[in-house]
Amino acid sequence: MIPLVCCIDDDKVASMIVQVTVNKAEFCSDFLIFQESEAAMVYLKEQVRQLPENRRFPDLIFLDLNMPFLDGFEFLEKYDKACFPHFPQTSIVVVSSSLDPQDRQKTLAYSFVLEFLSKPIRLEHLEAIKKKQSVERFFGE
Repeated sequence: MIPLVCCIDDDKVASMIVQVTVNKAEFCSDFLIFQESEAAMVYLKEQVRQLPENRRFPDLIFLDLNMPFLDGFEFLEKYDKACFPHFPQTSIVVVSSSLDPQDRQKTLAYSFVLEFLSKPIRLEHLEAIKKKQSVERFFGE
């Protein structure tokens, strides 16, 4: 199981679907939800400043692209500068209703973006993610 997963999505229903699905799949031990990407970024930056023994940085982040104020693309840009250098082992899965291939291409250009998925998250998505190199260590037999 992944120790800590975070969902960043302004849509409460979409966040709940992710939470229910990860619980059903026994995908993680703990789960954080942020409905504002700015609040998530503040939290993540605080974790960077914490002493290692006090840190609670997610191992995997589900990120929606279409959000008000700080959208997913802007979040990825800020994350790349502020968080990725300190937590290179954390992966982000972009979850979006966008069908634009350029959105997919743009997000996957970041080395820490593991996958670009269409909403809603399904059990099959989580099973495929479990097999990805950056998270398979949590699901070793």
